[in-house]
Amino acid sequence: MEPNEMLRASGKVLETCDEKSWQKLILFLLNSIKEWCGHDVVLESMEKAFIGEGFSIDIIKAGSPGESFFNWKGILGASIIEDDLVVVLFVFMYINGEVLVTNSGHNYAEYIYVVDKTKSNTGHWKLLGLFEDTNGEFVRFYE
Repeated sequence: MEPNEMLRASGKVLETCDEKSWQKLILFLLNSIKEWCGHDVVLESMEKAFIGEGFSIDIIKAGSPGESFFNWKGILGASIIEDDLVVVLFVFMYINGEVLVTNSGHNYAEYIYVVDKTKSNTGHWKLLGLFEDTNGEFVRFYE
């Protein structure tokens, strides 16, 4: 199944998608992130991706950590929620190698990919907000 079809498909259809279809969707979304943020973005490794009825994969702004004052890493993920595919991006930002934390303790930004289901090939990234990792599920990004 093609990425644009997957973004508009029902959960029952998505449950039948094979690994290759999920990988194509990952690459499609990775390209949309590149276009949206204006940075080259790379996958940690397609082999390390968790792919099932959705996916989760680590991504990073391309370039070595010492190349720039500002860098970021993140998690690109998708899951079927209430019969829709929900695509999220969790972003951890770094200044001189230190994770950026707001005064209120927020240490990551969460974005959602919004699809216009009435038009093909249209979607955009929307900021949901800044959050604190209160459960420690993202600890590998800031310790």
